[in-house]
Amino acid sequence: MQWVSFFIAPAVAAIQIGVGYALVKPACAGRGPAMLMTLSAAMFVIAAIGAVMGWTHREDDRFVGTIAAWLNVLTMLIVICS
Repeated sequence: MQWVSFFIAPAVAAIQIGVGYALVKPACAGRGPAMLMTLSAAMFVIAAIGAVMGWTHREDDRFVGTIAAWLNVLTMLIVICS
């Protein structure tokens, strides 16, 4: 389970960039930034779930669990700032 939480962060970052880029044109066409904000909120929640998974499953391998949790926290900050 730790490895799943470890790979959630890169997946969230890739989805945020790819889908966000695809939604820029419709958002600028007059629909407003609601789609982009919803995407960011969803990616934030997924990264938060990954952080919790990494932190709570640290009993198997503390190093991987801790790194996975902090990687997801860093991804959450990146999602909020972008």
